[in-house]
Amino acid sequence: PVVGATYHLTFNAEQPWMVHATCNNQETSDIQFSAISGEPGTHTIQLTLPENTNLEAKEYKIDIVYKTEKNRSVIGNAIMNGIYYAFTTFAIAQVGYYDVLRLEHIHLEEGGTLNEVLCTEYNCTTEQLAELATELYIEGPMNGEDFKFIKEKLTAIRVLNMLNADVTEIPDFAFKDCKSLKYIVLPNKLLSIGEQAFFRSGLKNASLVMPALLRNIGPSAFEDTNISGSIYFTGLSSTVNIGGYAFAGTHINMLFFGEGVRVINESKYGVALSLGETNIAYIYLPSTLRQINNYFFNVGDKSANIARIDCRAYPPTNHLRAFCHR
Repeated sequence: PVVGATYHLTFNAEQPWMVHATCNNQETSDIQFSAISGEPGTHTIQLTLPENTNLEAKEYKIDIVYKTEKNRSVIGNAIMNGIYYAFTTFAIAQVGYYDVLRLEHIHLEEGGTLNEVLCTEYNCTTEQLAELATELYIEGPMNGEDFKFIKEKLTAIRVLNMLNADVTEIPDFAFKDCKSLKYIVLPNKLLSIGEQAFFRSGLKNASLVMPALLRNIGPSAFEDTNISGSIYFTGLSSTVNIGGYAFAGTHINMLFFGEGVRVINESKYGVALSLGETNIAYIYLPSTLRQINNYFFNVGDKSANIARIDCRAYPPTNHLRAFCHR
């Protein structure tokens, strides 16, 4: 949520512990905790997030770490680089201010009518929309004609919130080279993002929380954009396929697969290839994981530079045993 929110986190510690919190990969003191350290045992701590008044989304990461001398000595300058060991990690994404305010709300009754509805809303011609329709919240059904219209006619579109749009697929090349587009909120019902859907667009989201049921991301879908921070898969979709170079040339540094993801990349592409030559600090693989493509990391010279892999699963294949905790 944009507004402040309260969460309760429960964990079991075998040693004395302490809390380490970051926001967009920088240490933060914005979060209010009911406790920031404790003794061994089962604990529930309460945390409260402040309201997000920035345009960009915020990605909070809360690590519960053991109070070892090594952890105490490096935590101050080792954010997200794999030096210290967190035995429990929580990730919370807070959407940007642009997601609920200042946007022109557009309701569609059927797909293919965005042009007509916008002209009525703004009382103008299609040509005039280019300067007027820059920040939109769209709900209702959309189809390929609507995406083509946005790309070709709304040449100054900056913010596009499709959270409640009735869309299951973003077409191939939908926003390719759309330099004006800076912030996107993906549809709740989205299942698939097409090939080069946002390739070389102006996107600069600080993080992306993928829709709960998203299953496929096409090759080069976000390549050469300025998205940063983390990519978070909630785990409600048991299979996630990420095409080659999907995130190459971006600034992301965390890839988080939530509990519930069982299969990563049924296709021939490895996730490291999807990241291209990105420098990524942290990849989280859940305990539910049972299958990973054989080329998950073995992709040659174009691999990502990955500092830390946190694998909580029983290794589905031998090449992941070195990264797993058990």
